[in-house]
Amino acid sequence: MSALAITLLHHLLPQVSRSFYLSLRVLPQGLRQPIGLAYLFCRAADTITDTALLPHELRLTYLGQYRAAFCEDGPTAVSALQQHLTDRQHNPAERALLARLADCFTLLSAMAPEDQRRIRELVLILTQGMQMDLTMFPGEGDNRVGAL
Repeated sequence: MSALAITLLHHLLPQVSRSFYLSLRVLPQGLRQPIGLAYLFCRAADTITDTALLPHELRLTYLGQYRAAFCEDGPTAVSALQQHLTDRQHNPAERALLARLADCFTLLSAMAPEDQRRIRELVLILTQGMQMDLTMFPGEGDNRVGAL
């Protein structure tokens, strides 16, 4: 396992997951790294979607940019997003996760092509649902209900 993988999966992952990190130990060795990285990507999407520090519309915009990073050159596409989000995040673990997104994409690019495809597909499906939620349901303090 590379030094980057150790940093992300053994130091960062336990900070942002409650019990998921412990669950990885029961998986076969070959699944731990791709599933751990997929969790970090999904956790970052959740952080973008759920942060009350940003207006509803801005969360939707940033989530769209995050999704685009999985269709383009990840580390390059995500760097502007990191600049906008990292300093605004007050939770130290979530701030660290957002700050390491480019590293997550670097680790992704070093994985087997099939693992890369599966992780990208998973994140795109998950974030599509998050976009739908942000579009259909109002933000905090909004008393409107959106039709499904």
